[in-house]
Amino acid sequence: MKGILMKPDMLQAYREGRKTVTRRVIKFKPFPNIIDSDWHAPWLDNVSNEWVFTARFGLAARSQRVKPRYQVGETVYIKEAWFPNPATRRPLYKSDYPNEERPQVWGSMATWKTPLFMPAWAARYFIKITDVRAEVFKLPLPPDELEREGGEPALIMLEKINGLWVFRYEFRQVDFKAV
Repeated sequence: MKGILMKPDMLQAYREGRKTVTRRVIKFKPFPNIIDSDWHAPWLDNVSNEWVFTARFGLAARSQRVKPRYQVGETVYIKEAWFPNPATRRPLYKSDYPNEERPQVWGSMATWKTPLFMPAWAARYFIKITDVRAEVFKLPLPPDELEREGGEPALIMLEKINGLWVFRYEFRQVDFKAV
């Protein structure tokens, strides 16, 4: 099972049921004389689930296939900072401890593990991908789309990807018992 990272404020928006969309920048293979903004007109190859992009330079054209990391129907776990609690054999989660508090476990302070390497067994939140699209991300977003991204706190991150090709993933929450 694959995992997906979310910043703490976006994780909070997910927990509140406001975040149902996330975007990830498309990483193109480098080609001579072609920059990322030269790629255009993607279409979905339904057989391979790859998006096909084309770029023109002079009279020549180049195409490139890019497969989204997550596919429609796939269940993905959300990665967050955590600590494996040996006393209860259940993980503790940093988002449950506000103001940089750390729990005391067996007489010492817990050291949070990075969410980057969080294993699936330690996850408590799961999403099911319901839609995948390739698009050039453009600000400003309509108010309803901004809300699906998690509201105003998402704008800081979204400004960094303005004008870039992204995969837009729409998802819904899934109960971990159903996974």
